Amino acid sequence: MTKSTRIVLLAFLLALVSAPAAFAQGATASSLAGTIVDKDGGVVPGVTVVAKNDATGVVSNTTSNSSGVYSFPTMEPGTYTVTISLQGFKKVEIKGVRLLGGTPANTGKTILEIGALSETVEVKGATDVVRTQSPTVTSTVSTEFISSLPRGDRNALSFLIFLPGVQTNGGAQNSRSSTIAGLPQNTINIAIDGINTGNNLQSTDGFFTLVTPRLDAVEEVSMSSAAAGADSSGQGSVQIRFVTRSGTNQFNTSVYDYFQHKALNSNSFFNEAAGLPRPRRTTQQYGGRVGGPIVIPGLFDGHGKAFFFFNQEESWTPNQTARARTVIRQTALNGDFTYNNASPTTVNVFALAAANGITTNNPDPTVTALLNKIRATESLGTVQQSATSPNTETFNYQIAVANKTHAPTGRVDVNLTPKHRLSGTYYWQRLLSTPDTLNTTDPSFPGFPAQAGQTSFRTTGSATLRSTFGANLVNEVLTGWQCHRLASSMTRARRCSPTRARTRMVMRFRSASV
Repeated sequence: MTKSTRIVLLAFLLALVSAPAAFAQGATASSLAGTIVDKDGGVVPGVTVVAKNDATGVVSNTTSNSSGVYSFPTMEPGTYTVTISLQGFKKVEIKGVRLLGGTPANTGKTILEIGALSETVEVKGATDVVRTQSPTVTSTVSTEFISSLPRGDRNALSFLIFLPGVQTNGGAQNSRSSTIAGLPQNTINIAIDGINTGNNLQSTDGFFTLVTPRLDAVEEVSMSSAAAGADSSGQGSVQIRFVTRSGTNQFNTSVYDYFQHKALNSNSFFNEAAGLPRPRRTTQQYGGRVGGPIVIPGLFDGHGKAFFFFNQEESWTPNQTARARTVIRQTALNGDFTYNNASPTTVNVFALAAANGITTNNPDPTVTALLNKIRATESLGTVQQSATSPNTETFNYQIAVANKTHAPTGRVDVNLTPKHRLSGTYYWQRLLSTPDTLNTTDPSFPGFPAQAGQTSFRTTGSATLRSTFGANLVNEVLTGWQCHRLASSMTRARRCSPTRARTRMVMRFRSASV
């Protein structure tokens, strides 16, 4: 049994074992095609076409068919140099051919000129703007764009607001309220390397992902908004696909530190209206990435065959969140109750109770002590009174919040043979919030004991075996998971108890003709 046969049998076995699992969505591979003609426009069959990934050095070979068409049905996203050669004609090199994940590309017609094979015609790479191989409407944000545009956060989802058809309310920081082409938010499917990480169950979580892709870990993000192909598995009208960055044939590293301080910010309009000072808004995000060939000295040299990538990002964001509470006025606490705003009338409810023979006309001591304790916190903020609410007032204050995020990401790619590629990705994120203001578990008033923090563990991963069996047939086996464990810690209990856990396994076995 040959090595290729064993790989194919393993792919079928994995598909059968995981048949009950849900299907994954969104292929991340690309494809490349083109047509070769002579100077008179006649097609040229039997031409050797070589596509070389400029970053990894991985080479793919094919030949043009009887119609002069050549095709690479499965290619990793990246920049390629395409070399076209045939005895009796000048060699043609098309440089800078950019392939995007999940988007078929076509170099159009390449004209061969009669001459010696040693002569080379260099062409600047370009692919058709109009995709003739697929009706799918796709927009892509590449790593070049992500790197060149400064952002106030490092959430790769924030770059979706730059794509056509995206409507957002309040900018990227409110992306969960964003919509695409006016569609309901639960029609938006978000996937990382083919594994769904969005929340299609809630109509308000369109741009929410349990695992948030970080900027330095992402190669590109694409959005398909019409005529999605069979690889989308019918999971949502809009497909958003993230592709994890991979290693290259050279070792590359990057170290970064993003810092933002209160002194660099201005106060918000609502804080000014409430009389609150400028809140603390400190953000420090730092980390680094490294990628390259897998090399074990004396044992294995992965140049052009095996690659790794790793990114580690840490985030520390102590800040303050504004709160507005309704509290009782001191006059009402003394028993003076005012009613009828058009013609205000004030009565003392304790005196009224005594006048009507109610012997228990004193306030409950426990309730009085609690209300006095609440009023004692007003020195930590500002108080606003309104004539339309004569018995209550609004207490404005800011609560300190500490958020930490740990986000390592890894990827490994191995070319088992020229026709079989094995890839694996892994995201692990831990989020800590004290107190948890997102779910309003902060103290009801400053200094009150009842509060909770949140510790959230989120992971997702994928393993893909992609096999090319011919110029127009590709098989792909994709398996992966998503796991989320959320825990809250009550200050009094001093413990962490799990409150929600979710694990999802997905698998796809797909054949595609190009």
